[in-house]
Amino acid sequence: MKTMKSILGLFVLAITAFFAFGCESASAESYITIDINPSVELIVNRRDRVVMANALNEDGETLLLDLSLIGMKIEDATELLIDKAIELGFIDVDSEETVVNVTSYNPNSSYGAKLGERIRQRINKAFLARAMFGYAMIGETPEEIRLEAEELGVSPGKLRLVKIVQSFYPDITVEDGLAMPVKDLMDLLKDKNEEIKDIVTGLREEFQEARKALFDEYVPQIQALEEELSNIEALIAETTDETELETLEAQLEAKREEFQVLHEAFRAALDALLEQYTGMSAPMRQEMMEQHQNRIMEHQARVAQFRAQMAQRKAMMEQIRQFQQNQIRPRP
Repeated sequence: MKTMKSILGLFVLAITAFFAFGCESASAESYITIDINPSVELIVNRRDRVVMANALNEDGETLLLDLSLIGMKIEDATELLIDKAIELGFIDVDSEETVVNVTSYNPNSSYGAKLGERIRQRINKAFLARAMFGYAMIGETPEEIRLEAEELGVSPGKLRLVKIVQSFYPDITVEDGLAMPVKDLMDLLKDKNEEIKDIVTGLREEFQEARKALFDEYVPQIQALEEELSNIEALIAETTDETELETLEAQLEAKREEFQVLHEAFRAALDALLEQYTGMSAPMRQEMMEQHQNRIMEHQARVAQFRAQMAQRKAMMEQIRQFQQNQIRPRP
């Protein structure tokens, strides 16, 4: 369960990025699942930076509770997840074998596969650096998905994506999903990621309506000012008359100031809304924080001992490296 602040922060980040750089196409985003257990989903942009982090189960909510992964390179975010999972006791430092499953999806299947392999290698390096007998595996398409895909005459990747969408939109049939472009399916997943997950149910609809009202009020104004700025800049580029140029530049400066004031007002309104609803859900947040802290305290001594013995454990690194290499070979 993500905090209200992180969710709303994503909306602010998204709207800022939209006006600053323009929207990236859905095909530029990759979906990464890291299953320890806990299980989490990371969505990364074409620059391989995390734009969203979702918990896929209750332990995933605990793992993500106080992590700030947005904007991080995917490899760095993965490293941080492993470290936090150790701190919280989800990864046993004394285990003889810890397995992490990695699955990746991108409309460009070749790129998706390469990204998944990069994350697998980073997790192996993380275990090796900590002298732990752990390794990552690339999740394979389940046999039932592969057989169903063959029967339907579609790719397993497309069918898997439809199955993911169905888990959030049960009214969508397999046939409906397969008939949809990949972009539309991924847009549905984006909508899912924008749901508010950490407000009590009774407040969720109220918050969404209030947030929508703010976007309806401010976004058209911001877009209109952007268009005016673009038009003035185009006129400046074409103008050779000195007097007219000075007038246009003055207009441009005034519009820029107007844009800045409007943008700051929009963010202030979003912050105020956040503060209002974060306060309403404070008891829920406090309970989660207490559970999170209890897990840290429970495993604190063992993790501290593990870190203190790191130098001695380094002597096992070659043994661990060989152990990891053996895992990627077919077993008899």
